[in-house]
Amino acid sequence: MEEIRDPNRIEKLMENSRINTKLKLTGIEARVYRYCKGELITSPEKPLADVLFPVSGRAVIYGIRTGGTSFPVSDVKKGDVIGEMEFVDMVETPLFVEVKQTMECIAISSTKYRSQLSEDCIFLHTLLDSFSSKFRRILETEGEAGDTEERVMNYMENIAPSHEIKDISNIVYTLRCSRRQLQRVLRALTEQGKIERIGRGHYKLSSRRN
Repeated sequence: MEEIRDPNRIEKLMENSRINTKLKLTGIEARVYRYCKGELITSPEKPLADVLFPVSGRAVIYGIRTGGTSFPVSDVKKGDVIGEMEFVDMVETPLFVEVKQTMECIAISSTKYRSQLSEDCIFLHTLLDSFSSKFRRILETEGEAGDTEERVMNYMENIAPSHEIKDISNIVYTLRCSRRQLQRVLRALTEQGKIERIGRGHYKLSSRRN
């Protein structure tokens, strides 16, 4: 994590984040941080003391089962909030947030400004909107489909831009399955003629699927 101190960069990020529409800034000092790819923003051993508002980049939320395997929860991008669970529950999160693409965030201390933020209806609405957005993305891929194959087809037919999957590593968090499961399903769907393999990790719907 690196704190951004360049005034011009801070001004640009503050403007792009539209942070003034997400909470009342009167009396609040905001900081700006940059997180690198592969960095853990928060984990059970690294609790988050800030509420973060991503301005650029992408991260993923996942958990780890007692057996050591991971399970995807959601992706995180501009418009989301990181740290809402910690703010609401005031407990350490059981989840991990890992950066997949260099991420810049506006940070508001949830410990220093807890009382003020708890009385800010705009901020509380922002938290609700973030929860809702993440839950909606889960439902889009899981609510209407049963097994992994159905989720993949539902995603490619109704959600994916250009009806394509271009990066397996990233899409597992959207589809809420393991990389191995996704590879197995993509291979099966290709053999069935429902999708076509364009290149490494790149698939599109087949025009012959119907």
